[in-house]
Amino acid sequence: MRQLEQIESAIELALDKTRMKEIILGIPGIGIVTAASFLGEIGDPLRFAHPCQINKMAGYNLVEDSSGKNISGTYISKRGRKNLRNVLYQINSNNIIHPLPMFSYDQLSGIFLYGF
Repeated sequence: MRQLEQIESAIELALDKTRMKEIILGIPGIGIVTAASFLGEIGDPLRFAHPCQINKMAGYNLVEDSSGKNISGTYISKRGRKNLRNVLYQINSNNIIHPLPMFSYDQLSGIFLYGF
């Protein structure tokens, strides 16, 4: 148990160096390990102009399987980072248990850019 506490404290110290720790940990259901995994996969969140870019990076963008007149369906491409898909799945699973208030994109970008 002692080693686990040391690892979590090291992760928390690494998160302290980022500007996003307070913002991400302020979301209910997201802990230190999940926040570190998310930031480790995407890097700096400010480099994304829209949240859809993170979904596409994870491989959650929709593709259609069609040939000629046949359209067999739409599914996620899974052409992205598997670990990022896993982290986003964990975050969303927590959000089902602890529902978040709905934010508009402008509110979220204000939180990420300006911290309010």
